[in-house]
Order: sequence, then structure tokens, then C-alpha cells
Amino acid sequence: MRHIRLFAASLAALAVLALAVAPAAAGWEPGDAYKMHYPQLPDPNGWDVNFTFGRLADDWQCTGTGPVSGIHFWFSMHEDYIAELKSIYVGIHANDTSGQFSKLGELLWERRFERLWDEPFEGFQYEIRPYGTGAQGFYDVLWGGVYPDNHQNYYQANITDIQSPFWQEEGTVYWLELSVVTESGRAGWKTSASQQFMDRAVYGATIYAPPVWSKLYDPSIQYTRHPFSGDFAFVITTVPEPSTFIIWSLLGALGITVGWWRRRSHDG
Repeated sequence: MRHIRLFAASLAALAVLALAVAPAAAGWEPGDAYKMHYPQLPDPNGWDVNFTFGRLADDWQCTGTGPVSGIHFWFSMHEDYIAELKSIYVGIHANDTSGQFSKLGELLWERRFERLWDEPFEGFQYEIRPYGTGAQGFYDVLWGGVYPDNHQNYYQANITDIQSPFWQEEGTVYWLELSVVTESGRAGWKTSASQQFMDRAVYGATIYAPPVWSKLYDPSIQYTRHPFSGDFAFVITTVPEPSTFIIWSLLGALGITVGWWRRRSHDG
């Protein structure tokens, strides 16, 4: 019976280990894994472009086939309002190269991640955490408002609890579309300090009808203190599904136990 108890203990221990290393909601830091051309890191002294009830989008190229199981982006609040997002809309589009510039094509996948007021212990389908400070401007592209030196704080939003995630293919260019609803105030998607990747980010005129997408240009023509690379700050990540860890752990436990049993039988 001892070998049976050892087998059961091995399975239990490795199953616990598999669950421990399974992905959970967490932030992203430089040096962590990613699945795009490169992480588009936030510019601490850049612009935040209003995407409250508006639509903004930026492109990325997949570097490894697999699920988009993590979407991380940086944002700020106009005049440093409290960062309370009621919901985040995410759309993933194909890359349309038919016009004078690349833009969003066919909608391939979409989700709305909500703040769940009736579930106090799991009140969010995303995580928001303070990330940094800097002299930043706010650009309301929809209404033409340009506000240099508008706020100091910026945040990281992490969407990692994604059911039925989008499956991306290596080498393919996609567009990430974001729009948010706030508790109060206006939120802006933070511009990136990274080198511009492919085409400029774009904005749409409304969330209530199919928008006409337009290139997003730098408002710092008049306010040169805040350069704009033409891209937004975000990272796409992919992690193995929890079931993968569990299956391989159980197979490993079975192999270890079978090998031990064979040695015991041979020695006995």
C-alpha cells in the first residue's frame, strides 16, 4: 500500500504546484514575457488621448501563435481625477491596407469587461494599479481640446481573466481598439515612448456607429514639450492555459511513480 500512497501524494503535490503556477490577474513589468513586436512602453511626459466614450486603436504584430490571454495598457485621468473605470471595451481587428494608410479592418473579436458591483470579492474583470508620475498633457481629439501640463499620475490596466480569448497567428498584424466608461471624469490612453511601429494610431468619431478612422497626429505642434510617437502604450501577452500545467504535471507524476515501482519490483 505504501507505493499507492506515494503515487497519490505525488499526484496531489504536483497538481497543487500546477495550480500555483497557473496564470492569475497581475500587472506587467519590463522584462516580463510578451507576444508582440515589442512592448510599447508609456511616455511619462507624453500625452493622454481621450478614449472615454471614444474609440482609439493601434496596431501590433504577433510574434508567437497562441491565445491573447493578457491585454495591458497605460492611461491617465484628466486633471488627475480618481481612476475608476466602470468598463473597458476591447476589439481586435484585422489589418486593412487597402487605402492610403493602414487602418482597422474586419472585427475579429470583441469583449466588454465590466466593474461588477454585485460581487464585492471579485468586483472587477480587470486590475488597475498606480504606475508612475510625470508632467503630462491631455488631448481630447474628439472635441479638439489640448491641455498641456494637465496631470501627474498614470496607471496600468491589466486584463488577464479572459474567457475564450482571441487566437492570434505569428507574423500577422492586428489592431487593438479600446474605449472606456468612467465613474467620473475623462480617461486618456497614454502615448508610448517607444519607436513608432508601422502606421500611426487612429481614432474614430463615435462608439454608436461604425466610425471613420483617421490618423492621430501630434498636438504638440503648438506645445513642443510633449512629443508624440504616434503609438499608444500597451502590451499583448500569452500564457499557457492552466489545464496545460495540470496535464503535464500529472503525466510527470505518473512517469516518476511508474519508474519507482519498476525499480522496487526489480529490487524485490
